[in-house]
Amino acid sequence: MGQPMPRLHNPKRMPIFFFVHKPDVDKKHDWNLYGTSVFIMERIPELEVGCCTEKYSDQFEVFATRSLIMTTYNKTWKCLQLPPPPYIREPKYFRGSCPEISSYAVLDGGAQVCVSVDGVGTYSLDTQNHTWIEVGKWTLPYRGKVEYVPELKLWLGFSAKNRHLAAADLSGISTMNSQPQLMDLGKEFDTPDPDEWKECKDSQLVNLGSGMFCVARFFRSRTLNGDFVGDESITSDQDLAVFTGLEVVPRVLDANGNDGKVGLQMTPHTSRCHTSNNGTAIGSVF
Repeated sequence: MGQPMPRLHNPKRMPIFFFVHKPDVDKKHDWNLYGTSVFIMERIPELEVGCCTEKYSDQFEVFATRSLIMTTYNKTWKCLQLPPPPYIREPKYFRGSCPEISSYAVLDGGAQVCVSVDGVGTYSLDTQNHTWIEVGKWTLPYRGKVEYVPELKLWLGFSAKNRHLAAADLSGISTMNSQPQLMDLGKEFDTPDPDEWKECKDSQLVNLGSGMFCVARFFRSRTLNGDFVGDESITSDQDLAVFTGLEVVPRVLDANGNDGKVGLQMTPHTSRCHTSNNGTAIGSVF
């Protein structure tokens, strides 16, 4: 398209984002359709008191591609404010603190984006019509971003319970009456000393394709002089980012009592550690 991206209506303090690729829509020349989009939202949005009559919110925005009015051959990026999920304008959910979006995912091939909110429930946004529906009062059993893996036809992320890598089928989520069941794959990296290695932010999963992944975990250490991860020596009072390659493949479970059901097998590979240096630390991998 060769055009600069527009500005957000309002910068975000703690943003989450969803990339929604819509190649079929991108090929069409229809001003009424939104193509490939990037949705950006406040992870801990504030209550919007007195905004009940206003349709849109600058806490929820989208960069969306659209056909230009004057030609059928070019596309342009638009930055649009979105209507907020309904709980944002309900004071009963904001007693004492602002609820956090605890987990989020792209569903149905990009037709929906889904957010789960601590103490509130789960909502789904139609990425074409930009309308929200409440899915349920339950939340996804994940923490952070949940990644769809086409090869497995499942969604992978980190369990809210123990931060293990876990998989679930989130298709048809709008018809679920309760949390989806997780398939726990375990933890790919064991810390040298769990009492000293404290996770300081959400782990991140990068899908490399063909069942290969990279997991980034973020720690803060205090008294770990002399410990090693990979080729790196750990000194005290440092922020650490540990990167682990792994592979996830289907496997047939023991037919004894499982009827030959297909599960998943995770195989961790090498871990490498990056330590903070002169106040510089890795805080995100994408």
